[in-house]
Amino acid sequence: MSAGGLAARVSLWNRRRKLRLFLRELQPTPETRVLDVGVGDTGFLSEPGVAATHNFFEALYPWPDRITAVSDVQLAHFAERFPMVDSVVADGRKLPFPDDAFDVAFSNAVLEHVGSREDQRRFLHELCRVAPRVFVSTPNRWFPVELHTRLPLLHWLPRPVRDRAFRAPSKGRLAPGRAAQQPRARAALSARSHGSGRRGPDHHRGDRHPLGGSRPATPKPMLPVEHALPNPSEPHPWRTIAVVAAGVATLELLGLVVVGTALVAKPVAQNARAAAIKHAAAPAKPKAPTTPILARRVVRVTILNGNGIAGAAAATASQVRTRGYKIGRVGNARRAYGRSVVIYRGTFRREAVRLAHDLGLALVSPLDGLRARDLHGAQLAVVLGSS
Repeated sequence: MSAGGLAARVSLWNRRRKLRLFLRELQPTPETRVLDVGVGDTGFLSEPGVAATHNFFEALYPWPDRITAVSDVQLAHFAERFPMVDSVVADGRKLPFPDDAFDVAFSNAVLEHVGSREDQRRFLHELCRVAPRVFVSTPNRWFPVELHTRLPLLHWLPRPVRDRAFRAPSKGRLAPGRAAQQPRARAALSARSHGSGRRGPDHHRGDRHPLGGSRPATPKPMLPVEHALPNPSEPHPWRTIAVVAAGVATLELLGLVVVGTALVAKPVAQNARAAAIKHAAAPAKPKAPTTPILARRVVRVTILNGNGIAGAAAATASQVRTRGYKIGRVGNARRAYGRSVVIYRGTFRREAVRLAHDLGLALVSPLDGLRARDLHGAQLAVVLGSS
């Protein structure tokens, strides 16, 4: 498998994980209206319906007919591949939709390409304006591979070196053996621009920013231009620069690892030795008797609303019931809770930990401000907080 194919597979695996996070956190339904800002018209895999780098959301989302996709370029290939998705060409900093036109706004790895900090603020403001819930992702700076060049540690280099490596791919080189053709090419381009009145190759179409639209074209007099011609036989200097820079960064990282290991290893070894001696000298503790964990079908759970959101307790009760638990009382807590918590009484801590895992909650506690009678005979209680 080629390096590009491996990178595409890893990228698609990562995007599948991102979609699972989106579905778990936002819990969309077939009626949820979703706006995807930042789709592209390239990046399709040969596998039917799957996009390698762009548009994975449309390819994998369970209800693509509820998606409206926004891009700053025409989407001819996109529309052919995803005919059920509405596509709109617009500026991501000024979306042509009314307030709260959608239920969720989604944008993957677009924010860092929008432009200045002010442009990014406008972009995020628009997402929050058109939808009450927003899912935005950006590349992680601490991931060791620079995602655009797929070179390790390149984005950790000093900014001047990093910017030079990023700019280098755009510099062309004249191919040997083509110099004799250049005067004739310049004359032909000049004749076309001045004689026929048609647009020449250097017609200024305006600089395009990702999701930022294009600036108005400024007419300029047509001048002879000299095009850079690719030469596959010659090495690309930018690749050499980037590889050398990545190698230097790798050596720096290895040096830091060696120094850090030397500084940390000695005190860690001393602490481990002292802990081993202390453990050997301590008398053995008798093992506490263990009780088998109860099956879900015999565990009764009380659901209490501590966040004031109407219907939250009933929705959670339905979710707990689908997991196989018995439902006790469903009502309101005596006070407001900042975080959702699974509360247990007696020796039912392991059952509480299992229930917290089933519901995706992190906090498990014994009776927290509650009395045993508040559980109405249940072994566990789920108290819903504001987060």
